[in-house]
Amino acid sequence: MNTFNFEKHTLLSHIGNEEILNLFKKTNCIVAGGAITSIFSGKEINDVDVYFKDFESLKIVLQNLFNYNDMDEEHCFDLGSHSLIFTNMTKKSVLFTKNGLNIQLIYFKFFKDAKEIFDTFDFTINMGAYDCASETFVLHDNFLKDIAQRRLAVNPFTAFPIISLLRIDKYKQRGYKISRKDFINLCLAVNKLKLNSWEDLADAIGGMYGYTYTDLFNTKMLFTIDEAIDQLLKLEVNLEEYKSGTSSSDYYELIDKISINLKLVPQPDEKVFYKKVIRTNVLGTYTSYYYKTFEYKLGQTVEGTNKSGNNMGIWVYKSARKAKNHFASPDKTIEAILAVRALEGSQIINDGSGVFRILGKVEVIEEVTVS
Repeated sequence: MNTFNFEKHTLLSHIGNEEILNLFKKTNCIVAGGAITSIFSGKEINDVDVYFKDFESLKIVLQNLFNYNDMDEEHCFDLGSHSLIFTNMTKKSVLFTKNGLNIQLIYFKFFKDAKEIFDTFDFTINMGAYDCASETFVLHDNFLKDIAQRRLAVNPFTAFPIISLLRIDKYKQRGYKISRKDFINLCLAVNKLKLNSWEDLADAIGGMYGYTYTDLFNTKMLFTIDEAIDQLLKLEVNLEEYKSGTSSSDYYELIDKISINLKLVPQPDEKVFYKKVIRTNVLGTYTSYYYKTFEYKLGQTVEGTNKSGNNMGIWVYKSARKAKNHFASPDKTIEAILAVRALEGSQIINDGSGVFRILGKVEVIEEVTVS
């Protein structure tokens, strides 16, 4: 049995950091697609596409890449100076880079195994994967043969046949060829698509890359198939290099955007923060250390507006341990840590050094004990 030790060494050396590899292993990640094709065809790796089995695994990886400070020890990995830099986000993926290493975290869908990932690919030459948990390669039956023969064998069930058609010329320039049968299969797959608007067309191609139709097309033009083809032909040269998306300053902002893109309801603990306050003589009532008249009451909401009506925000921490050091009062016995939750519509701003500011309504949940 071929264990592909050379190919494995090539991939692991390209990623180049044991803690990142351990993180991917612990979270059952799968590396699939272009990087694996490049390794087995002797080409330079451009991007490493990482797929996930569930949302929780994605969150753990993101928490580590953003140096999230409130993880349990089991899920904490010391990436040190090799920590990657957040670069870009689309509705399909999140890109991290550093020193020529490009890692794309694919999140538009979650997959139980490599075969499910392959089902979304267009050509068998891309149907190779490295299972980080088992530390083994998973290859489609025709993966090696089709790479060796430079043959584009089509997955007739690919969700993005227009993209596949546009990619054919790129592969031909690399010496690949496609049979008439496979080409016709792709054309028939395109014919099955519902294309009645710019939005439909963007879903048919942008669903793969995360673009919206306003990103890609001149929507002021009346939608017709002829006009759509004209615009696609202008776009095809740089489609895969087209950068769409947004920057994000921290883990919390990014995970909110991912949840929105996946149409997930944010879990309550994603909006929970911690605030150090001063106890009063009234049970369940607390005040700000800096603004003695500003009160927090258990079970009620509060908004960080001062007497002048300016929304200064509520200054909080994601970790109760960090909140504990926010100030030092003369009397330690009256200090308290509150768990608070940012309510829907509130804006969470990262002001640096682990300090957050919530603009909008905040629910006071409970007093917590910090050892």
